[in-house]
Amino acid sequence: MVLQNVVFDPVEVLERGVLEPLDVGAVFVERLVVMQADLQRVIDDQQLYTRMTTRIGWLAVPDPLGHWIASNFDPSPQLARLPVRVLLGTVAIRAGRFEVGGDGR
Repeated sequence: MVLQNVVFDPVEVLERGVLEPLDVGAVFVERLVVMQADLQRVIDDQQLYTRMTTRIGWLAVPDPLGHWIASNFDPSPQLARLPVRVLLGTVAIRAGRFEVGGDGR
């Protein structure tokens, strides 16, 4: 991740040794890999609290359609509404992992 135009209080950094950003102009996710085993752990933990179903909004959809939507989903409109500009590298769903950025292999 790359943070651009970070605003912070240098006195806090010097006195406490802690960097607490007050504002960030933009966040760039250049490279991110989430492995299937890690994602499965998160899903398993969530299943303790909710019943997982494939839904698009309120509509239950067949799994193949849900997977197609997830693999072709463009998050740009949602990211544009955030108070900080967020840019992602190319998003890919691959066997055993979810990738942002990388060389496209």
